[in-house]
Amino acid sequence: MGDDLLASNADMIHSGDLAGDQLGRSLTMLEDVDGDEIPDYAVGMRGNITGINSAGRVTVFSGATNTALWSLDGESALDHFGEEIASAGDVDNDGFGDLIVGAWNNAAGGASAGRAYVYSGAGGPPLYIFTGLMPGDTLGDSVASAGDVNNDGHDDLIVGVPTSDIGASNTGSFRVYSGIDGSFIYSVNGDNANDRLGICVAGIGDVNDDGFDDVAVGAHLFDDGGGAADNRGRVSVYEGNTGDLLYSIVGEAAGDNFGWVVSGMGDANNDGSPDFAVGAPLNDARGSNTGLVYIYSGPDGKQLHRFIGERAADKLGLTVAPAGDVDNDGHDDLLTGAWWFDIGMDSGDNRGRAYIFSGNTGDELFTITGESSRDHLGRPVAGGKDINNDGTPDVLIGARDNDETGEDAGRSYLIYLPRACPADLNGDASLDFFDISAFLTAFTTQDPVADFTGDGNFNFFDVSAFLNAFNTGCP
Repeated sequence: MGDDLLASNADMIHSGDLAGDQLGRSLTMLEDVDGDEIPDYAVGMRGNITGINSAGRVTVFSGATNTALWSLDGESALDHFGEEIASAGDVDNDGFGDLIVGAWNNAAGGASAGRAYVYSGAGGPPLYIFTGLMPGDTLGDSVASAGDVNNDGHDDLIVGVPTSDIGASNTGSFRVYSGIDGSFIYSVNGDNANDRLGICVAGIGDVNDDGFDDVAVGAHLFDDGGGAADNRGRVSVYEGNTGDLLYSIVGEAAGDNFGWVVSGMGDANNDGSPDFAVGAPLNDARGSNTGLVYIYSGPDGKQLHRFIGERAADKLGLTVAPAGDVDNDGHDDLLTGAWWFDIGMDSGDNRGRAYIFSGNTGDELFTITGESSRDHLGRPVAGGKDINNDGTPDVLIGARDNDETGEDAGRSYLIYLPRACPADLNGDASLDFFDISAFLTAFTTQDPVADFTGDGNFNFFDVSAFLNAFNTGCP
């Protein structure tokens, strides 16, 4: 078992303003958007302080100060703008991070045709707007950076259209767009009616080592010859520059909904090639809807690890995200959530829990547990960025139904993960004179980083604890 980090002890908590806001319904970590060389982050909510019903709002926060930099609102009531948000990488190649936001119920292209918006890290009007082609497409139900699929030096975009009817009802599709000018590059359609290809999309890096980044896409209701009720799901990996299929992976059992979510996760097995993670939140391994999460090798789709929810109804794997190298072992780790997790045996508790698993060993490194009953913490999770610049990546987790400031007002939690090498104060993965100097400076100024005993005081015991950590060395 890993260490449990309570959400209530988070380093920064943002709360919704009004009942029903559901702040924390979506969130993402971003590249530096404001030029201070510190990663930033964004949090979405269903509500909107303009009073427009479910138009949606996304707020971008400074990683350095945790204050709001700017906010974005949906165009119309019921757009559900911001229910899906993601880092767009740097599409305009200006050195600042950008953001992509989905509004799957926007009606500009017809009822629920959907839209996705790409914003510069500087805020302001969107750089690009992508609109669903037909009513009911729900374009923007999933959005992501595709990486650089055409090798032009600009990050590109991938957008899911999971209820597109091209070919048959709810076949689904995904569309890839150029980051340099927003132009359409290609699309891929699902194979069968009700596959819902595009329910989740992800850029996963260059898995076949051809110089072009590749993508993975889920079809959570795919039927493996079992008829309409099979719904075991499938994830397919596509050549980034052409959209050609590289390989597919099918869920273990009927009803798994494998591929509800998919995410790149860096290099879990440290073989020099990127890997990816997939959730199957309705798998019944330990009872109905326990949930499963898998890590796969990018080059060949070989299963590296398999994680099972703790008990029935947890729904582990409704969300997955890269955690970065949390334990400093050279292997990237995995962040996932079980948003229906219960404390004790109370099946109505539903406070939720997030997990960080080692990409190397598969061991549980940390858990983060929700504050209160029915918070549903862990529905969105994000990680992989070092917000506080201590050499260890941090995590951002949502609890959209938290009631602290109103019923379902929601909360998000930014948690600075403990340093894998506590005495490495300058974050360079080695221990030397510079770390001693950094400690002495922090100790003299009573910077909390020097409070090695965690008691709020600065005394001999902190010096002793630092020297012990220094002599122990890094993992």
